[in-house]
Amino acid sequence: FKDERDIGGSDGLDNPTGFFEFGLMLTGYLGSCEDDDEDGVCNDDDRCPETPAGCIVDEETGCELDRDGDGVCDGLDACPDTPAGCEVDAAGCTLDSDNDGVCDGIDRCDDTPEGCEVDEHGCPLDADGDGVWDCRDDCPDTPEDCNVDDKGCPLDGDGDGICDGLDECPGTPQGLEVDDVGCPVSYKIQKELVLVGVTFPVNQATLTPESKEQLDKVVESLKALPHVKLEIAGHTDNSGSREYNIELSQRRAESVRDYFIEQGIDPDRLIAKGYGPDNPKYDNSTAEGRSKNRRVELIRLN
Repeated sequence: FKDERDIGGSDGLDNPTGFFEFGLMLTGYLGSCEDDDEDGVCNDDDRCPETPAGCIVDEETGCELDRDGDGVCDGLDACPDTPAGCEVDAAGCTLDSDNDGVCDGIDRCDDTPEGCEVDEHGCPLDADGDGVWDCRDDCPDTPEDCNVDDKGCPLDGDGDGICDGLDECPGTPQGLEVDDVGCPVSYKIQKELVLVGVTFPVNQATLTPESKEQLDKVVESLKALPHVKLEIAGHTDNSGSREYNIELSQRRAESVRDYFIEQGIDPDRLIAKGYGPDNPKYDNSTAEGRSKNRRVELIRLN
């Protein structure tokens, strides 16, 4: 007598492998989906269905991850920590056209010459602010406001040691000692200068020999400072009529002007004006005050 279970084969209880193989087939069939870009996210869920091979994607959306935001996906980005704003190559690494260490995109001076030290913006340093980069500046400590040549060195047209741009007397003759603004020490003309020692005979406008000696010093100054223009102002005390004193002071001022012109000073630089008694500087009630009020002044006009 045979058990019917032995006839016609097994019911599968003695062959568990069959169930396992069937289960794999069923599971594989039920779990499969189309994934055209092979990024691990099914087409139905993939918002970026054309992801390049090798890119790391978001598990839910299937879109490329790009942690440094440079446009090259993680997985393909050879430089995954590129600073924001930098332009990159196909591998995701920063471009630096002028090789100054500041990437294109951030570099405001993208044609910096080789060897120039640059700031954080990629522009050449200019420590003395003279317009010539440090890397080309032969005189890197030029004082502010000095005019410089193409090598960054101060220009000094009159050779007095005070650079053009700071020199208030740029035409100083060679060899004269100058002050710290480039003007001859012994020839400097102030804004207003009383010509001490320039006197006239009573009621006359004729220059005395002593007056001419004093004026010769002024002539030297005017020749040393060819840009200076002057008003020659004549003044009197209050003795006599105002009308007469104005006329007298005008003649005296013109005498000084004429003398300057005779010594070679350009007439266009000189104006003569008589003020008479109108602008006293001293007390006309005393002899000393009246004497001091009879004066000739030089007034710089520029």
